[in-house]
Amino acid sequence: MKYQLIKAAITDKGAVRTDNEDIYYANSNNGIFFISDGMGGNLGGKLASKTVYEKLPQLIKTHLLNKTLSQPEIEKVITKILNEVNKEIHKFADAQKSLKKIGATVALLFIQNNNAIISHLGDSRIYLCRNNKLKRLTKDHSVIQTLVDSGNLKEKDIHKHPAKGNLLKSLGGADKVFPNTQTIEIKNGDRFLLTSDGVTDIISDFELETLLNRKESVSKICKDLFNETIKAGAPDNVTSVFLEIGEKQTSFSIDKIAISFIAILVILFSIIYFTNSSSDDNKPNKTSYIKVLKQEKINHIYEKITKILKKKATYQSKEVIDKNVKFLESNLTDKDSLKKLNNLKI
Repeated sequence: MKYQLIKAAITDKGAVRTDNEDIYYANSNNGIFFISDGMGGNLGGKLASKTVYEKLPQLIKTHLLNKTLSQPEIEKVITKILNEVNKEIHKFADAQKSLKKIGATVALLFIQNNNAIISHLGDSRIYLCRNNKLKRLTKDHSVIQTLVDSGNLKEKDIHKHPAKGNLLKSLGGADKVFPNTQTIEIKNGDRFLLTSDGVTDIISDFELETLLNRKESVSKICKDLFNETIKAGAPDNVTSVFLEIGEKQTSFSIDKIAISFIAILVILFSIIYFTNSSSDDNKPNKTSYIKVLKQEKINHIYEKITKILKKKATYQSKEVIDKNVKFLESNLTDKDSLKKLNNLKI
């Protein structure tokens, strides 16, 4: 099945910070979506996340786009790609002493065919909302997450712990990086959310689940998430990319529309021919109706359909043509048909 990718995204410095070191990339045409949270001060953080923004899409297009690979092969390619980005960040760090501690997180979602490839480094997250249930697809590469997993720290105490913000994995953090990568099959109605820690430090997973299950547009939900984060104080930069998987509406071919057009003309002329050759004089209303239809409506329908064909009408135009055909077949003998046809917009 072919899907359409409906996206919305937002990034902001937040309510406290003076600069924004976050960045996002969201392209429905090539299926590449990611966010990156820069680290290392205003200049260093911006430089690191900008490097991710500039290098990562190019590398994905070269090594992954339109490639058929097994899951182990995908993992190897993703690791290779992110290590290339890692090298670029290290080049800047090695060139200037003031940039020695720069780095960036990355949360990558790559949609290809019916699959979603998820990979990450750091504490930027990716969530999936499917069948009204929210699932976190990534696990933070942080000291805090390790303490939580080992049972030495409770979720409610995370925000006041001194190790908050200390990452175990990130781009620029080591000579080589080892991301966590997985592939899942996408389904119609899936909703993905990519967020920086500036959002998830404030908005709980429960609140995210409630928000993502709203029957509203992705742009409205993305904007509401941002507003909720700002209202809660937003001490860090705020970045979110929201994506919905929908069924792709395939354009109806021009050949099929032409066939429908010809079918309408055949039906019209057949009706006119048989009506005019009939010797039944007891149906003056029908005869009058046909004369009007012949003189006015054939040209009207012909002109409208010609315009549709010139514009290479989509599936919706084909539906309208079919509607006219069914109408003429079933209602032509009805006295009110002419009035109905006049009200029927092609």
